[in-house]
Amino acid sequence: MNRIRRSQFVAGAVLSLACALPARTLAQPSAPPALQAQPSPPPSQLADKPGPSAAPGAAPATLGQQPASVPAGYAPPPGYPPPGGYAPGYPPPAGYAPPSGYPPSGYPPPGYPPPGYGYPPGYVPEPIAPPEPPRETSAFVGSVGFGLGVPYGVLGGAVTLGFDYLAIIAGVGTTIVAGAGYGIGARVYFLDSGHKLRPHFTAVWGTTAAYQITGSVDITGVLTGYGFYAGLDHDFGRLGDWYATYGLGYITHGSLPYGLTASDVGTPLKAMFSIGYRFGGK
Repeated sequence: MNRIRRSQFVAGAVLSLACALPARTLAQPSAPPALQAQPSPPPSQLADKPGPSAAPGAAPATLGQQPASVPAGYAPPPGYPPPGGYAPGYPPPAGYAPPSGYPPSGYPPPGYPPPGYGYPPGYVPEPIAPPEPPRETSAFVGSVGFGLGVPYGVLGGAVTLGFDYLAIIAGVGTTIVAGAGYGIGARVYFLDSGHKLRPHFTAVWGTTAAYQITGSVDITGVLTGYGFYAGLDHDFGRLGDWYATYGLGYITHGSLPYGLTASDVGTPLKAMFSIGYRFGGK
């Protein structure tokens, strides 16, 4: 019994010794005092301290940038570089020249530009015409035209004088079969002269028709009365220059001479058309 107890005691001691040995072997020695962590300097000292490759007088390099290569003694202009802008030393100082070998040899390549490129031999480009001066505006508006209708003396010319919305019209022409005709009246515009399309209304007194009765004795004459037209001025060129007038009107003849019927002078619905030139206005 005593032998068994002694054996168990010896075995327990050996097992305890074997468990203690690996712990001592795996323990790491502490770092020597010389390798202990040193306190880092403040950020202000790091920002102001140039790198080992910085040239004297050069601006300090920022994080992520290489120090710029600038001539000795060069100083950037006041306010340069802009905040968050270019790298120090850019743009290059006055007197900068491109590096040697630029542009590369052989540039442009042989055969460039190709044959026939550009203007053909003997060609002289036409000079570019200067732009037209702006049109002078005026509150006064006038026009001269040639057309058909009572305002034009049946077939003739007329002059209008006035303003953007109101004008006096007077015309003289020929009735073809019975001598001269005339017309005088007023025209009201619904838009100013700055528009290419200008509707208007015209009221005029003058020669409204002419007649010719043939027989043993030929009788010719003219009729006078009123003409009322709804029309439109259309600027078909530069605004305020050439224009055309279209209109449709109703005319009256007054009393007819003895033996003349309404069918002899035609329908009271008459067309109006003219081509004219305007001056003044917008």
